[in-house]
Amino acid sequence: MTGPTSSRVARLVQTFSRTVGSLDRFTYGDSIVAAGTADIIWHEEKLATYVTDPTEWLKEVLGNVGAKSKMTFKLKKNLSGLGLACAR
Repeated sequence: MTGPTSSRVARLVQTFSRTVGSLDRFTYGDSIVAAGTADIIWHEEKLATYVTDPTEWLKEVLGNVGAKSKMTFKLKKNLSGLGLACAR
């Protein structure tokens, strides 16, 4: 995999095993910060679910129907196998 998409996917994969909302150089919304405060750790399945519907994922993991995401898009298909795709 090469090109702009591969660099975006590689950045996503770098989040694996990190606490949600924990990068110092990024300004997160309140709900994603709350997910990090709850010690939620990114792994492939969670990230793939998040990027397909960030607000719905936050509502589910936080148990808060008022949770929302600052992410302005949803990917149209699930990214399961994301780590394997980047390893190629």
